[in-house]
Amino acid sequence: MRDKDSILIVTWVPGNHGAGGSTIANAVGVALQHFTERRTLIVNYGSPKSYMERYMERDVDMRFSMDYLKSFGDSISAEHIKIYATPINEKLYIIPNSKISSEISMVGEKFNQRFIEESLRAFDIVIIDIESGMNQEKRSFLERADIILSVMTMNEIMLDDLYGSNGDPLIKRFLNDEKTLRLFNMINLPLDIEKELKHINNKYNLKSSFGIIYDNEMQKACCTDRKFYSFMKRQLVSKRNTAGFPEQIKDLCGIIAEKAFLTMEEKHENHSFMNTLFAKARQWGEADV
Repeated sequence: MRDKDSILIVTWVPGNHGAGGSTIANAVGVALQHFTERRTLIVNYGSPKSYMERYMERDVDMRFSMDYLKSFGDSISAEHIKIYATPINEKLYIIPNSKISSEISMVGEKFNQRFIEESLRAFDIVIIDIESGMNQEKRSFLERADIILSVMTMNEIMLDDLYGSNGDPLIKRFLNDEKTLRLFNMINLPLDIEKELKHINNKYNLKSSFGIIYDNEMQKACCTDRKFYSFMKRQLVSKRNTAGFPEQIKDLCGIIAEKAFLTMEEKHENHSFMNTLFAKARQWGEADV
């Protein structure tokens, strides 16, 4: 049996691809490991279009993709995962996306479940980024998750489709699950974030939701410099006042840590104005409508 205190976090985009789920998965992985000092694994189990590992390819020499692990089939073990995961630092690892389509690789439900369990044997925190939408494979990851990070944008056409009468009942079930944090990503300032979140919560009858602003520095670190890891580490130890992406991710990790009973080491003062929004969610399950 795996250790009881290991935790599975699944990052999921329920709507259209491009909401930033892979960036959130990377950021939460880096920040949780930084502040908890737990052994952490980030896994790109998403679409071939996901650039997760490429956002830090000039920081980290990526070695083996998920294809190497899939080759072990149902005999995959914790030791295999430790060997083939790429170290980012001594306690943070990543497994890049498969280069072979799932139709060709022929792995099934049994492999996925064993991969999850063996990853949780090998690491204290496992963060798996899955593809957008819903199918049986995604459902199995979401059902097994301890915490789901549902990443969306404030596109109300898409939200109407997700939450409306014609929306997929299974997607709605996971969106409304008590273990799900609904994150609205890439919000442009000077939008009144708190007002907009309250509008979204009321319209779609959500207990709570959380906003993350668009950050030009973060975007440059990912897509131009391709040094997202060093950007995050540098920002997480900075003492400057900021309302940027790293500060908000730290706030989000505080919520995750409380839900998962993890201890976060305070490594710098936090002056983010987003604390006023995220603090409401620290009392998990309270209505914010």
